[in-house]
Amino acid sequence: MVELLVVLGIIALLVTISIPLLLPALRESQLEAAADELKTRFSATRDLAISHNTFTRVTFNTSNGTYSVLEYDPDNAEWAQVGATHSLPEQIVFPGGGVSFAGGEATFDPYGSLMGGGTVKLQHTYGGSQVTLVAIIAVGKLKEEG
Repeated sequence: MVELLVVLGIIALLVTISIPLLLPALRESQLEAAADELKTRFSATRDLAISHNTFTRVTFNTSNGTYSVLEYDPDNAEWAQVGATHSLPEQIVFPGGGVSFAGGEATFDPYGSLMGGGTVKLQHTYGGSQVTLVAIIAVGKLKEEG
């Protein structure tokens, strides 16, 4: 019985020591997953512009951590949202100045070219880990910097 208590005490001590060591890796993983999701949406928006032969854009709302995909409807001369608004995962934010696209919008022409460059920064609210995604204008894709 005493041996069992000693083993449980050792396990509890190891767990207590290891949790602070694992948290940074967990935060980094959450940040990378959010960046991968954004890159996927960005690429899908480009593909939509090409397949529908129209303008599309990703609009960023940095104040509430969301972004949306819009498609230009030439018949009505207006932008229509495609699908739902996407939210960044909990604890991931666009830091101040985190989106440098003009007007907070990355627009693709019907050939899939990005009309103007910019960057998107994502940051984990705990620990301050950050990743920067840079737009490659010629191919209209986001690439991780650093």
